[in-house]
Amino acid sequence: DKNENKRIQAYALHRGIFLNGGALNNAALPLDWMRNTLFDFDVQNEVLLEITNQPPLISLPYLTGERDSKTGPYASGVFFGIRRNHSPIDFARSVLEGVAYSMRYIYDALLENDLHVNELRMGGGGVNIKAWPQIFADVLGVPVTISAVNEMALVGSAMLALTAGGEFKDLGQASEKMLKESKRIEPNKTLMRVHEQRYQFFKKLRETLGPLYREHAELRF
Repeated sequence: DKNENKRIQAYALHRGIFLNGGALNNAALPLDWMRNTLFDFDVQNEVLLEITNQPPLISLPYLTGERDSKTGPYASGVFFGIRRNHSPIDFARSVLEGVAYSMRYIYDALLENDLHVNELRMGGGGVNIKAWPQIFADVLGVPVTISAVNEMALVGSAMLALTAGGEFKDLGQASEKMLKESKRIEPNKTLMRVHEQRYQFFKKLRETLGPLYREHAELRF
């Protein structure tokens, strides 16, 4: 990372091949926490995709800290802009968007380091939340493809093992044979513009709270 914040890392995948990217500590976890601790809601509710012209409820979903050096292990969860009209669905939407904005933070780091992304491949339990893949597409501005298999990490491990064992000549061939796309979601250009503005505020909020997180962590008896 050209930035001192060290937002991305290089993972050794195969001989001479590195995967450049980053990771989030908090994805489905804050959503599960909210449903189990505060209030339940229907994760398939189509209202989750609706955006009004009111100032948004912004979530920093960092219940277990985060991985960049400035926010780091001191980070904690925040809801910013709560008003009396906000419902459980508004809180749920803000968490879904907050995770997507956090991923956008890593996506921006890739771009700033001349690493370009043409599409996002999404797997795991998050794809079962109907609104989430569309939110990711709108926030990142790239198509999202959903794999026909849920456990993409296991498939990736199998691809590495089979390639290392000589079953495939390289990871490109393994990908062609083993990865099957079931759905492709295109970004909504109107919502892209809305999320761009909101993401810039999210980023400012996150970076402003960076030193306050550390100060807050020291408020102990």
